[in-house]
Amino acid sequence: LWLWLWLWLWLWLWLWLWLWLWLRLWLWLWLWLRLAVAVAVAVAVAVAVAVAVAVAVAVAVAVAVAVAMAAVLGWDTNRRTLGVACLVDLRSSLPWMVESP
Repeated sequence: LWLWLWLWLWLWLWLWLWLWLWLRLWLWLWLWLRLAVAVAVAVAVAVAVAVAVAVAVAVAVAVAVAVAMAAVLGWDTNRRTLGVACLVDLRSSLPWMVESP
């Protein structure tokens, strides 16, 4: 009888130990998975913010270049365009800009 009780107790202790170890392993894996997901979300948000900032800077630079070109080259009221054609068409570059009213 004592041997049966001893074996029964030993079996229960082993089962509880294995259950505890499995639960600890799954908890550890779950925590690492949550950490990995949090890091992935943080990286995705950082990349999205960086792309948004890069687009905003590109738009600001494009607007600044357009304003600077308008200030330097002038506005052709006849063609309703910036005087950029003088840069492309070298045959009429300076006279067209100077003689334009």
